[in-house]
Amino acid sequence: RSGALQMWVADMELPCFPEMQSAIESRAQHATFGYTIQPGVVWEGVRQWLAVRQGYGAAEVPPAAAFVFSASVVTSFSCVLRGLTREGDGVLVMTPLYAPLQRTVIGTGRRLVDLRLGDVGSSVKFGLGDGFPGSINALTSQLAARLDEDGGVRVMLLCSPHNPSGRVWRRHELVAIAEVCAARKVLVVADEIWADWVLDKDLVPFTPFAPVAAAAGCAHIILGAPTKTFSLAGLHASYLIVPDSDLRKQYLAYVEPAFLTFGSIFATVALSTCYVDSPSAAARWLE
Repeated sequence: RSGALQMWVADMELPCFPEMQSAIESRAQHATFGYTIQPGVVWEGVRQWLAVRQGYGAAEVPPAAAFVFSASVVTSFSCVLRGLTREGDGVLVMTPLYAPLQRTVIGTGRRLVDLRLGDVGSSVKFGLGDGFPGSINALTSQLAARLDEDGGVRVMLLCSPHNPSGRVWRRHELVAIAEVCAARKVLVVADEIWADWVLDKDLVPFTPFAPVAAAAGCAHIILGAPTKTFSLAGLHASYLIVPDSDLRKQYLAYVEPAFLTFGSIFATVALSTCYVDSPSAAARWLE
């Protein structure tokens, strides 16, 4: 429709930046389309992007060895649940939440443990921050009570920024979540696929969960991708950050026999173009 902005919560009809199209067209001219892997330079490029664009301090950026390729964030979440938990284990999610992530919990035979976020006025406030006294205490107590009440929750999914509300979690809120989960040995899986779309970085900057979790002693896995950022979802290119070597070994033991850490040729081109060959052009397009 004329005058409409062609984007919505799951996909958008905006053309990607020209350098991406050129890179894909150039690779398509090559006559062979055999197996490929993500070269190490790709993860170095992602590390640089996280430092420049997503708020990681120089000493906080995960090492390249912590990165693992995956086709999509939903694929990653499913594999984490199947590889690191057992059927019947509880997985806590904050709702409302992107429906495919909820279906993943149920589809893998895990129990969906729901922590309903409160609606305040026309926006989702989650009972937190924004000038409401005691709100962090409310979050901490509600989350702790839900985990203690169930007793069988092994994973919490943190959608940050939150989908579908768009809530950008504040640092002190993430600290509260990390401390509650660390005390109960709950693994936090943080879906940060929308991190690059925080619109007012001066008012509410994006805070990556990994450094917060590390400081709190909270076990964590980060899910990220260029796909929402640059309208590339059909290329199936994403990554996990698994800093703990034992968790990473356990995860790889599940996915590697199925070759799920191998991306397509064009997924590799997408990652290389965004983070290695043309990050400046990608950033200009995003701005």
